[in-house]
Amino acid sequence: MTWMFDRARVCLLAGVLGAAGHVTPTPLAGQVWTDEERGLLLEYLHASAGDFLASIEDLSDDQWRFQEAEDRWSIGEVAEHLALTEELISMLLTAQLPMSGPAEVSGDGRAETDLMIREGLKDRSQRFQAPEIAQPQGRWTSKAELVQAFSDARERVAEFIRTTELDLRARTAPHPVFGPIDGHQWVLLLTSHVWRHLDQIAEVKAADGYPGT
Repeated sequence: MTWMFDRARVCLLAGVLGAAGHVTPTPLAGQVWTDEERGLLLEYLHASAGDFLASIEDLSDDQWRFQEAEDRWSIGEVAEHLALTEELISMLLTAQLPMSGPAEVSGDGRAETDLMIREGLKDRSQRFQAPEIAQPQGRWTSKAELVQAFSDARERVAEFIRTTELDLRARTAPHPVFGPIDGHQWVLLLTSHVWRHLDQIAEVKAADGYPGT
């Protein structure tokens, strides 16, 4: 995936996509992506979103803004990073991926990559630098607005997974760390990315000086 999207374009495209109508999926001849995999992604999308929203529920302004150190993100900044990433990947899935040419599908290494993305990404001993466009810069003025943006983007992804006729195993887009990964793996990455940062939120809450209220 290239990250050369300005935020105005992300918001505009997201608004257009949000108005899209419902499409009933039909099986494609020789399709590799299965109904079981579709259901698994929907389960992960629902669970990870619920876990994230529960982790930030009822936080005070002081807790939302608390930083353990100047070079550490607050919970609010972690949440903004997650919301920005949701918008970017929802756009990739619903706009860029369908326009990409079908990729040659091979089972070799697919399960290994799935596992690496699903489980390995949660390991916070491996640190990655977020691309500039996904770094928090105070885009939303309130927690409520941020939560709404995250939820809207997540629902666009879920609706795409529920209704798409694309074989997500047959189309790929490049990731800056993992290289070319298929559409199914992009959604695995989206859910694992949330769970990874839930550990970061827990670390902030456990830090010395974190406000009790």
